[in-house]
Amino acid sequence: MLGCGASGERAPSPGTAGQLAGPGGESGGLSGAAGGDVGEGAAGGTGAIESASPYKAVSAGGQVACALTGAGSLRCWGTGDVALSAPSGTFGEVGVGQGHACARGLDEALVCWGRALDGGPPTQAVTAFSVGDFHACAITKDAVTHCWGSNDNGESTPAEGKFVDVAAGSHHTCALAADRSATCWGAGAPGKPSGVGLDYDQSKAPAGAFMSITAGAAHSCGLREDGTLACWGAGVTTGAEPNFGQLLGPVGSFDALDAGAMHSCGLRSDGSVACWGAGLSANNCDAGWECGQSTAPDAAFIALSAGLTNSCGILRADGKLACWGSNTGGRSSPPPDFEY
Repeated sequence: MLGCGASGERAPSPGTAGQLAGPGGESGGLSGAAGGDVGEGAAGGTGAIESASPYKAVSAGGQVACALTGAGSLRCWGTGDVALSAPSGTFGEVGVGQGHACARGLDEALVCWGRALDGGPPTQAVTAFSVGDFHACAITKDAVTHCWGSNDNGESTPAEGKFVDVAAGSHHTCALAADRSATCWGAGAPGKPSGVGLDYDQSKAPAGAFMSITAGAAHSCGLREDGTLACWGAGVTTGAEPNFGQLLGPVGSFDALDAGAMHSCGLRSDGSVACWGAGLSANNCDAGWECGQSTAPDAAFIALSAGLTNSCGILRADGKLACWGSNTGGRSSPPPDFEY
């Protein structure tokens, strides 16, 4: 999942922990990280959205997606408490996980709803936050990294140091320091053998500087300073789960990216979206991960988010919402009575 609220030229970077939760929350496969918003809704995003635009941020999670109107109100759709109990108020960023979600208000305080996670969010104002599948992390204004929720794989035990951006995945977390170097912890961390349990090297971040970072189920990705991609973890091949080609991202430069469960999507400067990994077809959505979540529409976008088995974005032409991939529970169908 993408982090929310950190600064940078490019957009900064969605059960029981350790349980293998499949598409749509069913048992049988690795669960996916909840998606964040990439674009104007996250600081340093790509493409300006006019103040009159209907939506400014979107986040695709597990069974639910949420968006922020131009005025900062929440609109959520899909199934479950997250969709039914979205709070009122004015917000600047939103992140959706598996049965839980958080939004940052104009006072920089976090408001979370849905499933209550152990520990709870910080009470201080935050500069960045990210909502994962079963945990979440935030960076407070005094530069403390605070994580809460599942910690079965160490995903809620931050590494030493101070960070400026954070991305919570399924069972791991990644963060960026002030020098833009990446550090990850949790499943797949250094010292843990790859391919055992939930460990697929997703926490073994490469050296170098990143403008943004994002965490999925068993992979992570970052944007280098020149806009090129670097991904690590599962997915160097395509075939048996959890390998769906998540590391085989396209060449070229991107302004923003977001990791979903077994796929990722990137936003280019011309507004086009490229997705890779699971979901390049939609021929096995009922029993697997091929739900069409990587088949982005041929249109220009100003924001995007990769979720469990779907993806969503905000169209550049009119600021409306568009989603693709699994539509189980209506997660890819924003209600028609949403204001436009």
